[in-house]
Amino acid sequence: MSRLRKVIAERMVESLHVSAQLTSVAEVDVTNVVSLREKHKKSFEAREGLKLSYMPFFSKAIVDTLKAHPDRKSTRLNS
Repeated sequence: MSRLRKVIAERMVESLHVSAQLTSVAEVDVTNVVSLREKHKKSFEAREGLKLSYMPFFSKAIVDTLKAHPDRKSTRLNS
């Protein structure tokens, strides 16, 4: 095994030991988001020079939800 591969393997194992390994899955109906994106993606690309991804829609949904439910926010504790 090359030195580089060995270091990468060591770092991956270290990451498993020091980081939370968690996967959470939620099923969500994004039919309306798909329709909205399809409606605006050509004009967005013409105006901005970038393709319209789903990320702005998901980001807005997260921000709006956190504003509506501030008690659900997590805080980072000083260690």
